[in-house]
Amino acid sequence: MRGTTMRGTSSFLVLGFCVSIFCACSTEAEPAEPDTSDETSGQVASAASTSCTNQIYGSGLTCGNGYGGCTAGAIYSCTSGAATCTLTTVCPNGCERPTTSHFGARCFGGAAPFALSSSTVAGGGAVTATATLSVPHFDYFGPGSTQVSLQGGLSGGWPIPASSTARSQTVAIGTATTTSSKDVFGIIRYFPTTSGSEWFLFTPPRTLTITPGTAPVQFSTSGALQLSPNVVVGGQPSVGTIRLDGPAAAGGFPVTLVADTEPNNPNDFVWGDPSAITLPASVDVPAGATTVTFPVITKPVPVGDPSRPGMRIHVRAFDSRGVGSHYAYIGLQPSTTSCTPTTCATAGKNCGSISDGCGGTLTCGACTYPQTCGGGGIANVCGGGTTSACKPRGATCATSSECCNGRRCRAKNGSQVCD
Repeated sequence: MRGTTMRGTSSFLVLGFCVSIFCACSTEAEPAEPDTSDETSGQVASAASTSCTNQIYGSGLTCGNGYGGCTAGAIYSCTSGAATCTLTTVCPNGCERPTTSHFGARCFGGAAPFALSSSTVAGGGAVTATATLSVPHFDYFGPGSTQVSLQGGLSGGWPIPASSTARSQTVAIGTATTTSSKDVFGIIRYFPTTSGSEWFLFTPPRTLTITPGTAPVQFSTSGALQLSPNVVVGGQPSVGTIRLDGPAAAGGFPVTLVADTEPNNPNDFVWGDPSAITLPASVDVPAGATTVTFPVITKPVPVGDPSRPGMRIHVRAFDSRGVGSHYAYIGLQPSTTSCTPTTCATAGKNCGSISDGCGGTLTCGACTYPQTCGGGGIANVCGGGTTSACKPRGATCATSSECCNGRRCRAKNGSQVCD
């Protein structure tokens, strides 16, 4: 791990901390220039500001968070009551601190944690942000406990499961009439141990230059993806709605849908199994339309911890460029009452398939010709055709009404038969 520290005769670097043997690190010396090279990302990091607005109470080393002029990913020394904090260490791969305190900052010891697919993009285009967490991280709250949040002018967020080291998200760029620059960075919230100690990792910013360009019709900035209702008893349906910021062009606006996990809220849902819901793989907003709806089919969920009575599942929407920053969630709750499945006999059905009333399916049999299932006007009940027994050709008979298919009862070989 390396970090660029303030120059001083009594200071040295241990695990990314600026440590003084006899006194605090000097804040009067001029900070060394940051190392802005980063071959893994192909981007040029913004130079760290030498001081920034003090936004916290207390004294100690804290991570710059992109606000008040504090460069993300750098370490600043703040003193209680002082108006400003002073740069002490430029961490090439970012700064991290516990989520429970603003202090205790140290340089991140893993590989470069953040990159953009390009340093320049035109308005209406898209850029892919990749977050890499090469150090151990654990799914303390279940899959998706590690969360990435985009900052610095781009919005988005996505999980990094413990089984992965890197995840990406493609972000749409709106219409731009002039050239501008954004210092984009990520905040990664993760659990480095199984003890539940959580940390914030602030990545160094990457400069993204946006040139003039016109954005096509895209997801609405308000309610792009909605699920209604967004909390249901497992086994009950919901309806999703995709909303655009204008009418879809000729050929429509294709949208890909996926379900994935989300960490739990300790006071509400636990993380969910994406297989508990069924979505169409894709939907199209028709040309000229601004919305489209799609069905969300859910499965019954088991009764679990009474303090966390259900599960929550993300539904994400991606456009044809792979932009997937729009998501909603659906909460699935177990039934509050026990369920006793019905039977075909109890339901008065004798053909076809029916629901057992508890999320299962019953097969009630088939009809005998000439009756058909529902032929008498009642669903899943055999009916229609000839309801009385008839006699086939060659059978003895007394009258023609006994014979099947309109045959006549005739004298033949000394007896009356259907012919």
